[in-house]
Amino acid sequence: MDLFSWYWLFAVVSAILYSALMVWFMVGWQKTDVFEPNKTIFATKVSVIVPFYNEQESIKECLKSLLAQNIQTTSFNIIAINDNSTDQSDAIVKLMAKEHNRIIYLENDKQGKKSALTQAIEYSDSNLIVTTDSDCTYKINWLSTIVNFYQDQNPKLIIGPVLMKKGRGLLSGFQQLEFSSLIMSTAGAAGIGRAIMCNGANLAFPKQVFSELVNPLNDKYISGDDVFLLHNIKKEYPDDIHFLKSKSAVVETMPTKGLKAFFKQRQRWVSKVGGYNDGDTVFTAIVVFVACVLQVIGVLLLFKDIQFYEPLLLLFVVKFLADGLFFYITDNFFGHKKYLPYLLLFEIVYVIYASVVAISGFVISKKWKA
Repeated sequence: MDLFSWYWLFAVVSAILYSALMVWFMVGWQKTDVFEPNKTIFATKVSVIVPFYNEQESIKECLKSLLAQNIQTTSFNIIAINDNSTDQSDAIVKLMAKEHNRIIYLENDKQGKKSALTQAIEYSDSNLIVTTDSDCTYKINWLSTIVNFYQDQNPKLIIGPVLMKKGRGLLSGFQQLEFSSLIMSTAGAAGIGRAIMCNGANLAFPKQVFSELVNPLNDKYISGDDVFLLHNIKKEYPDDIHFLKSKSAVVETMPTKGLKAFFKQRQRWVSKVGGYNDGDTVFTAIVVFVACVLQVIGVLLLFKDIQFYEPLLLLFVVKFLADGLFFYITDNFFGHKKYLPYLLLFEIVYVIYASVVAISGFVISKKWKA
């Protein structure tokens, strides 16, 4: 076969696999029931773990939002652990810990987010561990919804929804759509029992489960604490990982400021893919990457022969329609219908961005928030 025939073949196969993947996620989303909290008083002891590094601009708001949680339980504490900050973050947290006995201040004995998380989890004497990030804020019933879900369902891992706070500019809008798409895929995969990813800004699990695992966060890689934990729990408890589909359980995080910081963060995300050994996750990553990079290749091939537009257009339209349908059916939860007019622009930019970040992330070594 000539180059044109090969490209047609790859484009058709990629379009079929990508659309099948999106249908898979949509089925999972529809199968996941919305959780309605039905309790207000709990016996579960809870620790919220907040690792922080140079977050003086956001850590106070984060801790105030946690202190405002509407929850009645026998024990609830906030363990804020300093990962070698060089700004005023530690001073802010120490002062708040003196003023509020729920806050426990720790310092990381080593370096890195994974070490900080492990140390804080081992320090906790709670039954349920909830992890989050220091630039997040929470709805007032966030924690009670998680604990309620835990007591009702008895899962080994709870994946909570994380959305991007509204910001200004195209970069902020792009991140909001991208974050929504990631959470949609996360929920869809978990809904059919094939969890592929999660976000450490909104995770919960029994401490006992964490203690059972060997190297639960995979210390070989600097980033990826959340997904490696998911994969390790999935090996032992494949049927006990649940997505918490509840608006009251949403965590909001800040968009990355500036293109440089944005690309560095995404490269860190990709740099851990080499450590993935979960078939569902690897399959999803390959299908999405191939669908994007084939379109970039197709555009380049147009300079060789204009007839390449036919398979290129087929792949683009199939991906666009599949993504658009998924965004539409999840709008009741995410409320992103106002962004749908920008979906065409998002699709074009995403294809280029995903290809560049994926390739560069494999070859560039990254530090956590370096």
